Amino acid sequence: MHKKTNIFSSFSLLVVLVFVPILLLGQMTSRYPIELKWQGVTKECLADDTLYYMGLESGTYVGSMPVFIQSYRIYDDQVKAKVELEHVKSLPLSDEEMQVAGSSVFPADFDVEAFPLRSRDESLLSVRINPIRQRGGVYEKLLSATLSVTLTPDCSVQRPNQVYATRSAMASGDWYKIGLSETGVYKLTYNELSDLGIDVAHVDPRQIRIYHNGGGVLPELNSVSRPDDLVEVPVYVAGESDGRFDNSDYILFYGRGPVTW
Repeated sequence: MHKKTNIFSSFSLLVVLVFVPILLLGQMTSRYPIELKWQGVTKECLADDTLYYMGLESGTYVGSMPVFIQSYRIYDDQVKAKVELEHVKSLPLSDEEMQVAGSSVFPADFDVEAFPLRSRDESLLSVRINPIRQRGGVYEKLLSATLSVTLTPDCSVQRPNQVYATRSAMASGDWYKIGLSETGVYKLTYNELSDLGIDVAHVDPRQIRIYHNGGGVLPELNSVSRPDDLVEVPVYVAGESDGRFDNSDYILFYGRGPVTW
């Protein structure tokens, strides 16, 4: 009779009480200094053409014109953002830079936009600045400024309700615990499973499951969704089609570490 085998990637649990300020509904304003590092006019030789553009660190390009992009961590991505530039310092374009920018049309002031987003379990504010302006026939580039960011909770956003597990994954099957020394792809062989005390000859490889719920930093906000049970990890089992775990069979899975015994 084949058994259902579960492998649990263990972790050490440390409970720490940390008192942090609670942000009530309302506005929150922060200020960030920004400095643009211009790199002069750069030439790039293509197959049948030569491209000249104004070099800017941390910039992306629309044609030959740069756009300054920077991201800042914020407390939540479900917010409305108002951004302004204060204490602006600028400099007229050089003659060489004018050769690149002269054919383009620019606004009378430095345009700035902000987009709240979520990336890799972090709430970020992505800021885009058009760093060139045209005032009275004079072209200027942005050198430095203070970015004023005012965040207001977006009450119109409907957050999904948390769905809780009705039955723990550990309620059935035989469970075994392994440790992960670092993040990466792991391989479990016949002998390694046997060393864990598993009766491999009576294991159906199609019923093998691996779960992991350790590592990483817990989110600061209680409103952020988090699993209330072990999370299943995708696995690849070589040779599982015959329903037997043979000596040449093995398991591959991606594990996040370090996670100890």
